[in-house]
Amino acid sequence: MLYTSINNEKIKKLKKLKEKKFRDEEDMFLVEGKHLTTEAYNNGYLTELLVPENSDYKLDVETNEISENIIKYLNLNSTSPLSA
Repeated sequence: MLYTSINNEKIKKLKKLKEKKFRDEEDMFLVEGKHLTTEAYNNGYLTELLVPENSDYKLDVETNEISENIIKYLNLNSTSPLSA
């Protein structure tokens, strides 16, 4: 699936995960970058992988793409995978 709208409920939830209070409430956190994403995957913390459009980075977990405007909305590095 490709996420393109900042009005999508999942994207709004991801944005809220930048706040410690919401991370604690949801018992979730965001990880950015290949190294940290791989570490989260290897330790069983990775539930979903979000990658920039047309990325070839893959792991054996639910993977979805995010558009450039979502990357900017979430204030992310545009070349890195993101995991939740």
